[in-house]
Amino acid sequence: MAHFYQNNELSDEYKAGIESSKSHVLDTTTVCSLTGRSTPTDAESIQDSGYVSIIDRFATMNELKTKTVHNSKECSTMLMEGSMDSIIRSLAGDRKLFHSEADFQHSLAWKIQDVPAVDEISLRLEYPVRLSDKSITLDILANCSGKDIPIELKYKTSSIFRDSSIPIHCDGEAYYVTNQARSTEARKDFFSDVCRVERTLETLVDSNVGYVILLTNNPRLHSDRDRSDRYDGRFRLYEGRICEQPISLEGIFNVRGKYTLHWKPYSDITSCSPEPEINTTFHYLLLRVQI
Repeated sequence: MAHFYQNNELSDEYKAGIESSKSHVLDTTTVCSLTGRSTPTDAESIQDSGYVSIIDRFATMNELKTKTVHNSKECSTMLMEGSMDSIIRSLAGDRKLFHSEADFQHSLAWKIQDVPAVDEISLRLEYPVRLSDKSITLDILANCSGKDIPIELKYKTSSIFRDSSIPIHCDGEAYYVTNQARSTEARKDFFSDVCRVERTLETLVDSNVGYVILLTNNPRLHSDRDRSDRYDGRFRLYEGRICEQPISLEGIFNVRGKYTLHWKPYSDITSCSPEPEINTTFHYLLLRVQI
């Protein structure tokens, strides 16, 4: 079953239909009864009826298109048994880079919704979670087959031109890729996200696995491993690092799990125009978090 909501101003009848459904989910028959159409047989006829699928607060954005969830395999199994890698690789085929972290978040959420599933995939962006001592906001909370899967992500870029005011054109879009943060801060942000997911898994009842994703074209983040004596040495994210001891920053986070860090290539933007001068390859670090 997919989520379908009206793409323009809601009618009184439609609002009543929503109020009568605690889950706020309408099947295709209900959609057609509200539009006065016969039962749709494919995504195109559903789209013609004036309804589009929605991911939380992005309902009215023009780029959202009708999505259907095809019966194949439970999404909880897909997401909880390591399919996030294939989702990210699929996203790389659509988008080599992003305008912002929010752009990355939105695009990843759409791609997750494409995961074949028997049960409904429910996605919420900027989802609030109350921990024992504070409130946090998750980038994405996926609910698949009744299982909550928290996802935190970071998009950290380095300039690709020595003159950062020059845009790069990829797939018909212009991007301005600039230095967003120091490497030290990017490393701390990553481990802070790991801690947030760990604590969320302890808090949510139906949750035992989550993900943290870092996408970057800054090569220092995955290759700089020779400065362990420095202040930020404990936060290094170099390829193959085994994090066996708790990693903490007083008052900020305390990562308790044991993790091995593996970076993978995401995209090469040398085919974009004009050809970038530096930092032409994006890599991603995907961490599967369990408690």
